[in-house]
Amino acid sequence: MTVEPVGEIGGGVEFTVRHGDAVDVRQVKRQNASANGWSLPDLSVNGVLAAAKLHVSSGRKFWFVSTTPAVVLDQLADAARRSGDLGSFVEYRLSNDQLRSAFDYLCGTVYGSAETAWHTLQGIEASWTSEHDLEQMNSALAGLLLEGAEPSLAAVGLGSLVPDNLGIPLTRNMLTELLSPLGLHCRQLIGNPAIRQRVQDALRSWEQSVARELLQPEIARSESRNLVDHIRNGPGRMAFVTGSGGSGKSAVLRQAVADLSLDPPTEF
Repeated sequence: MTVEPVGEIGGGVEFTVRHGDAVDVRQVKRQNASANGWSLPDLSVNGVLAAAKLHVSSGRKFWFVSTTPAVVLDQLADAARRSGDLGSFVEYRLSNDQLRSAFDYLCGTVYGSAETAWHTLQGIEASWTSEHDLEQMNSALAGLLLEGAEPSLAAVGLGSLVPDNLGIPLTRNMLTELLSPLGLHCRQLIGNPAIRQRVQDALRSWEQSVARELLQPEIARSESRNLVDHIRNGPGRMAFVTGSGGSGKSAVLRQAVADLSLDPPTEF
């Protein structure tokens, strides 16, 4: 994460977040004066829509974050992301006069064409939350990821690093170094004995609850073998088991977990 990045990438945004090759940018505005929300003209006057076009056209996701809602922008952006092309967006996703009028405004006054407006909307995310909820969320995350102080104090300590490191990429290694003088350290999650024990306890409890409902001897299920093979050799590690109630999903999962526990795949 980089707060107040310099150069072209910092145009109209407060900070950037990199996830591998993907880059998200955030425009943050506390509120819209005394208004209870953000209209599209308000967003345009404050430079938000122009900044969105700049960053989306450069392949970045643009987030607008505030404590007051931007309902119409959020609805248009959500509808654009659900549309495979401009034609289907206009015909099927603009479901009421308010959205049609709002999109016409973007096409004309703001972006100059329907194609540009639709493409820009696809790269926009709008989010709003109260300051209290944000503080609670930051405290919970700090408590999960950091040790050395109570969660609320750890969040304050982490935030105190920002003003002196504007424009500098705050990587994990750099944050670890900066937090050390404050007595804060990254909490060990992977391989943590306490967490491992809690996971094992939860697994045993689930296995016992499922076993009480199964026939004895158990019926070997081909779906379990398919699931194990997918996890071991498939293109990804995520899989879903679906079926109607009583079809045996729990039995399939229990057999698959038993097989994987005996010979777990790498990093399982």
